[in-house]
Amino acid sequence: PEEDAKATRIGSNCLFMSTCHVGHDCVLGNNVIIANASPLAGHVTVHDRAFIGGLTGIHQFCVIGTMSFIGGMARINKDVLPYMICEGHPGRCHGPNTIGLERNGLSAEQIKSIREMYKLLYRSELNTSQAVARIESDIEDSVEKTTILDFIATSQRGLLR
Repeated sequence: PEEDAKATRIGSNCLFMSTCHVGHDCVLGNNVIIANASPLAGHVTVHDRAFIGGLTGIHQFCVIGTMSFIGGMARINKDVLPYMICEGHPGRCHGPNTIGLERNGLSAEQIKSIREMYKLLYRSELNTSQAVARIESDIEDSVEKTTILDFIATSQRGLLR
């Protein structure tokens, strides 16, 4: 029914520490961890295996990518790319969540590919469209490549820089 499209939905195996808040119309995947006193505004989407540090505020309509790690006391007002570490006020992307990726069973080759995509998106002189074109042409096809490119293509708020 139409009401279900507006319902807050929470996946399996999630951990919400003390005084967290999940706003209206949020969608959370599986194995999400949200540390103490972190509010999610309405319409936030959090993909599988994301970790949100304590006292972190997530603005409405933001999307938090799979296996991303958001450090404590961050202010997130844009979408957080899958597999990345973000922190700060305002939030900034600082690179791949290497330890989290290893813990989730990604190989050294998969992590290397994610790091290459990060460098094109965040450390090159390219704008996002140019970086996406380079990723499409230069990075070998993989689940991680597809995940990142699909995430960018569907981003409504834009990526956290």
